[in-house]
Amino acid sequence: MHAYTVACLAWVLSFAFLGAYTGMALMVLSGLNIWGSYKLSKWSRNKQLSILLLLLVLAFSLTILTWHGWPSMFALAGWSLMTLSVWSKQTQDMRRFGVAMAASWLVYSTAVFSIFSMISDAITLVSNVIALAHNRESVSRRHLSRTIVHTRKKS
Repeated sequence: MHAYTVACLAWVLSFAFLGAYTGMALMVLSGLNIWGSYKLSKWSRNKQLSILLLLLVLAFSLTILTWHGWPSMFALAGWSLMTLSVWSKQTQDMRRFGVAMAASWLVYSTAVFSIFSMISDAITLVSNVIALAHNRESVSRRHLSRTIVHTRKKS
């Protein structure tokens, strides 16, 4: 969690220097989001969903307040997908949301020419695609081995 906080701070500074205020505001909210997802994990599901809804409304409001054209929509989409990823408890769902999230942030980062973020988003995108593909292969191998074992038992 501390590493992500430092990363959020780096993105905040990067976007601030570029004048990309939507990205900056949403990365501040990302830091709070990550912290909240850990702290609120012991709360009831209804309280967690209320906080999630509040965060989504706050993100939408920040996007409107810092609007600077179509790139802002990609930042909001990336933030929303990141939020769904963080709050998801299933690893593969986190990776699926992570692919779409990284693609959205990559478009935003490219539009505002944040080289730091473009590199980070590209790495996140590729690593999530590789992880999804690797898991798919693992599941296929396990299924194949079960089929072979099951076939041998019938013989």
